[in-house]
Amino acid sequence: MQSGFPVTIGDEDIAWAEKLLHLPRGAFDQERKDAIKELGCFDVQACPGSGKTTLVVAKLAILAKKWPYSTRGICVVSHTNVARKEIQDRLGRTEIGQKLLSYPHFIGTIHGFVNQFVALPWIRSKGWPIAIVDTEITLNRRWSKLRHETRYSNQLRQLKERALESKTIGTPPPIKSGRGFLGETSPMGTELRTVISDSYVEGYFTYDEMFLFAKEFLGLRPELPETITHRFPVLFVDEAQDCSESQNSIVSQLFPTSSALLIRQRFGDGNQAIFNSTYSTTAIVTEPFPDISQTKTVSNSHRLHPSICKLADPLGLIPYNMTGIGAATNKVPSKHSIFIFEDNSIAKVLPAYAELVLDQFSESQLDGTGCFAVGQVHNMSRDEPVGAHVQHYWSAYSPSINKAEPSATHLVDYFWSAIEQVGESKELYKGLELVFKGIIRMLRQVGVEKLSSVHSPYRKLRGLSIDHMDKFTSLCGQIQSSLVDTLTEEMWSEELIDAITSWSQQCFGVTIDAGHPFLLWSAAPTSPGDPAECHNTNVFSFISNDRKVDIHLGSIHSVKGQTHRATLVLDTFWSGRNGKTNLAYISDWLCGKKSGAGTEGPQNLTRLKCHYVAMTRPTDLLCLAIHKFHIHGLRDELTACGWDLIDLQCSPIS
Repeated sequence: MQSGFPVTIGDEDIAWAEKLLHLPRGAFDQERKDAIKELGCFDVQACPGSGKTTLVVAKLAILAKKWPYSTRGICVVSHTNVARKEIQDRLGRTEIGQKLLSYPHFIGTIHGFVNQFVALPWIRSKGWPIAIVDTEITLNRRWSKLRHETRYSNQLRQLKERALESKTIGTPPPIKSGRGFLGETSPMGTELRTVISDSYVEGYFTYDEMFLFAKEFLGLRPELPETITHRFPVLFVDEAQDCSESQNSIVSQLFPTSSALLIRQRFGDGNQAIFNSTYSTTAIVTEPFPDISQTKTVSNSHRLHPSICKLADPLGLIPYNMTGIGAATNKVPSKHSIFIFEDNSIAKVLPAYAELVLDQFSESQLDGTGCFAVGQVHNMSRDEPVGAHVQHYWSAYSPSINKAEPSATHLVDYFWSAIEQVGESKELYKGLELVFKGIIRMLRQVGVEKLSSVHSPYRKLRGLSIDHMDKFTSLCGQIQSSLVDTLTEEMWSEELIDAITSWSQQCFGVTIDAGHPFLLWSAAPTSPGDPAECHNTNVFSFISNDRKVDIHLGSIHSVKGQTHRATLVLDTFWSGRNGKTNLAYISDWLCGKKSGAGTEGPQNLTRLKCHYVAMTRPTDLLCLAIHKFHIHGLRDELTACGWDLIDLQCSPIS
């Protein structure tokens, strides 16, 4: 415990939190109570479906209730805004929730914290304005400032805009020139540095440059960490396993665990580290999560049935003997199955899975629950062997589907989708792209031409606004504000509609009435992230004996954090040799021959983490699909582990 910290947490506080969160009394067992009560520096390694988020929210609620300071706060950071969204959803209407979401506390992303409390104050102290902090917008702007011959030089042709992102303040990355690198004092090197420096003066920065300025500030002000930890004596890092090396590094510098003033607690599951670290070439060397020497474990899962835990647990890199305490929907546990296909029978996989789902569950049991089929690789990059990616299982699958657009009937629907996406990805540019996609749809409705085959809506409209750049920049600023602040009907009707129609009139000469049907206001969706409510056209619908089931297809990354009734894990191909697929590489874990990380290389560790995530989504039914070639000689071992093997016969060749 932090020396002299004036708050303690007891059983009565936990009972109060259970009531506040509408949980049954005794919902937190001793393992979870210990994690809630502890006020020292430690990590919580929580298995899938353990209620980790509920534990974090309960602990925050108790601390907020008993918080003794008026100018010092709790800091909760993650790589996304999930923690803030959870508190808004579960406590937003309560007095405690309002306390947590306002001064003196901070709940948000790591980038947001670094920007607000370190980088932006330091930049302003230099006399520079803050116009935009966004990687794509800033790099596009810098690129446009280069001379034509520079943009199309051999040295920059491959790097394009990335040649203009600082790796050290004001300096572009090393750029190859012949057998060496472009000299800093060469004409082109000087031009690149000038463009970067000029953009600073104009107030344009990339996300990663915020960390550069923060580290510059830290280097010049060694007392800054003490100031930060005094302002925020309690730090929670949520989903700690997904923090990148740069995020871990800056957090550890701002909040050193050696400080006697600090309580630092990290929450997550190292076995599910599939964002940032999965395909990254930068290893996590700064305080990797979890620190086994000071870790509390929550090892029982409310989501998973014991039979699923038995199959998935060997894939976990960090062993904690996961146990399932989830009750099966049916008295008899589902038949966890492996569909074995050949080149000519891969199209039978989804229908066979759908048939099994209909056989295992009644109509009421499927109502409002999700049935999914996911694979590690869902993008098709070239001609690959059968079963290389999700689209091989269903030709209608589209990896680029935007879940929001098919359901968008008004322009504001694009804003709601953009707000959700910015919150999840911390990439403001992605939100702008979505909004401008909606604006292009509006312009087409009123007869504006030259808008076909648009790859990047933002770049397209920026290019068409070249003679009215001030107006376009102003519009971008207003849209960005709406994506990070609370979008209200008043803001929509009194500010945004006027900005959009005014810009349209000036740039395209079209008059759009504020009462145009596409500009009508509609409130935010109640549960935009709920799989059951997701308007996603990547849905395979199957009907048998007048019963229907929808199978949602996607990547493993797209379903992290979700709970399904049934999940089918599709075998795919990534970085293998001699056509060896992902499930083939980890077949020893599926057979129970191996468990944990062992001495595996980084690629196999990636496979294990991804498939661990996939195999811990379902409450009731877990299935795999694998090519017959890759399980030769493994049938007896797979059956002994509890798998039911289903051979899909080849279709006759006519």
